[in-house]
Amino acid sequence: MSILEDKLKELEATQKQFWNIDRGTANFLNILIKTANLKNIVEVGTSNGYSGIWLALAAKEIGGKVITIEFHKCRYDVAVENFKLCELDKFIEPRQGMAIDELIDLKKEDYDSDEEQFLDFAFVDANKAQYIKYLEIINTKLRR
Repeated sequence: MSILEDKLKELEATQKQFWNIDRGTANFLNILIKTANLKNIVEVGTSNGYSGIWLALAAKEIGGKVITIEFHKCRYDVAVENFKLCELDKFIEPRQGMAIDELIDLKKEDYDSDEEQFLDFAFVDANKAQYIKYLEIINTKLRR
């Protein structure tokens, strides 16, 4: 088994503890991103990096980039290590902080884009009470 597959299985064993999506959902997002060629990706709610790994695998294949946002420093640190271990740190940029602030600060230059609406895909899996605010901000940056 590869380091990547070992890490995925390890993280799947902590699904309930870290509120990770399941493998089927992660694989679906990966296929969706690749099939639709969605290169500029933002994830709100990194947790331990499980979904970010799947998003970054898709980004790697199509030449894209993921920016992932996590509030909790301890989870952020775990995710950063997981991305490095899986050799995906070139395709995913973790950011630690308040999601609303990080989303507001997200710029087209972060993705080397010239367009005002530069995001192709957003995956939000974080503080449910803030979803409407997250989507209001993301919507201003999302390609139609």
